[in-house]
Amino acid sequence: MIKKIRGYVEEIYPEIRDIRRKIHRHPELRMKEHNTARLVKEYLHQLGIEVFAQYAGTTGVIARIKGEKAGPVRAFRADMDALPIKEETGLPYSSEIEGVMH
Repeated sequence: MIKKIRGYVEEIYPEIRDIRRKIHRHPELRMKEHNTARLVKEYLHQLGIEVFAQYAGTTGVIARIKGEKAGPVRAFRADMDALPIKEETGLPYSSEIEGVMH
């Protein structure tokens, strides 16, 4: 099973990495993550994952992945907002927004 999961991860890693870098280059402050939320929702829709109506204004994203069998429920939470800090990492995907970074 672990080998199977590792295979799935390796398959989607480049795409997930690119999405993360895109979000990193275009950070948005708390309650202003409109483009980030749109990007996440669009990607989840492409995967066929159920996305609910907007949460926390227009910036929150809630999705549900149903398994084939009844069982325990798991919940995951992730922050998407950036901080008002100047980025000085020099990475190729550094923030393009002055004074805002992840």
